[in-house]
Amino acid sequence: MRLAVVGWAADSGVGRELIDAVRNLPVSCAFILENPSKPTRKDLMVGLPTYFAQPANLDKQMELFIECHRPDTILTWEVPGSWSFPAIWARKDVKWVHMCHWDWFSSAPEHMPVWKMGRLLCPNTLCQNELKTLGLNATLIPVPVDTDRLPFQQRTKANTFISVYGYGGPQHRRSIPEIVEAWRKLGNSPPKLVIKAQKAVDEVKGILVPNNITVELGNTPEPADLYKGGDIALQPSRYEGVGVSLVEAQACGMPVIAVNAEPMKDIVCGPLIPVEKAMKIAIMGKALTSNLPSVKGMVDIVNSLRGKDISELSRKARAFAEEKFSWKALKDRWIETLSGK
Repeated sequence: MRLAVVGWAADSGVGRELIDAVRNLPVSCAFILENPSKPTRKDLMVGLPTYFAQPANLDKQMELFIECHRPDTILTWEVPGSWSFPAIWARKDVKWVHMCHWDWFSSAPEHMPVWKMGRLLCPNTLCQNELKTLGLNATLIPVPVDTDRLPFQQRTKANTFISVYGYGGPQHRRSIPEIVEAWRKLGNSPPKLVIKAQKAVDEVKGILVPNNITVELGNTPEPADLYKGGDIALQPSRYEGVGVSLVEAQACGMPVIAVNAEPMKDIVCGPLIPVEKAMKIAIMGKALTSNLPSVKGMVDIVNSLRGKDISELSRKARAFAEEKFSWKALKDRWIETLSGK
């Protein structure tokens, strides 16, 4: 197998999935697209034949890439980079394997023939079931994280809570309004909460932010850097496609508080916040379920953990991530899947 990866190489989301795949799969070359809102980690692509695409004439660039590097298999995530790429790959007899993210999966009629050109993978049963409703079959396989780059740090007491906002997401994905309201209800001495953001958190602009909530803005060179200064990860995402940040936090030894809805409840082993209300939103032209976390439920969980010994929860979080979502556990399965076995 001559495997190429096509996509973005940023510090979060699909970029992190591509970077980790390059480190752990037998990748022979890469075609990297620019994302104007997220910096490309060119330094992490050193040593691999890599083509950094320009915005214009992408199809011609892809044609040249295929002719130069001769891959027989191409792996993509979320979207195929350009909707015209799969036709190029099919014409050149290159197998296309694609990891679907249900939150950003496009079910537009014009894209359905494109999806049928490739072998689809999905990271969770929610995505798999939704694809079935569209008449698309997909192989279920988790998206791994690189636990070698996410060192375990024993957490002992729940004094500082971390919420990774990253680049946010449409329609209050990270539940910042509910987090702020929960901290208001925690009284005059709530525990410390740090929101880690790679762009400005619009949801906190113009509102009174309670004491002990701070927002740290800026990129981090390594995912593990997000989790060094905290004890508990508060990640009440209303929806997730993969939930990489939830798995990364657990790999670093942080118990994760998530929402009791798919797929979040399937990728954490920590406390789950009840859903206050599930509603339909529209993303990429399709309906997606957005699960609003219960503010009272969040307050109850935070109160049950603050100041308590979480050593066992910390160890369980790391073990869960290693067993279910590490490249060490999933590498052979991924190679077999890409090879068509």
